Amino acid sequence: MNENKPKTPTAAPEVTEFHPEAPVSWNVKYWSPDGYDCQLTLRTGATEGDMLAVLTLAKKALAGMKATGCSPVVQITRGGAAAAAGGNGGQAAKAEHGPEWCPIHEVDMTKHKKDGQVWYSHKTPDGEWCRGKKNGKE
Repeated sequence: MNENKPKTPTAAPEVTEFHPEAPVSWNVKYWSPDGYDCQLTLRTGATEGDMLAVLTLAKKALAGMKATGCSPVVQITRGGAAAAAGGNGGQAAKAEHGPEWCPIHEVDMTKHKKDGQVWYSHKTPDGEWCRGKKNGKE
């Protein structure tokens, strides 16, 4: 038998079902209690009953996330402003997300270690380094 003979490609399986994108979806990004960046999407049809059903499920999902210690990735206040940085110089957001969170730019930072020192930083869009502190202070 010739083991060096190339294998004949097999035809792709025939797709028998088509799943179009749902006309209505509800999406939330959240931090798990273990610090994972997660996303939950609920999808439904376009009838009023479908939309009410997905909103009911969304309300239950939010309550369940809150009860298990999950937190929103970005929280919008009633005035429309992002509240992830908080009103105390970002300390609430940093405490909520951990030391790897930059409350100024609302991004994760990379942990660095050198000569016994440990710090977190990230590059800003303009190429500068940021350590998540304003004027060098937390």
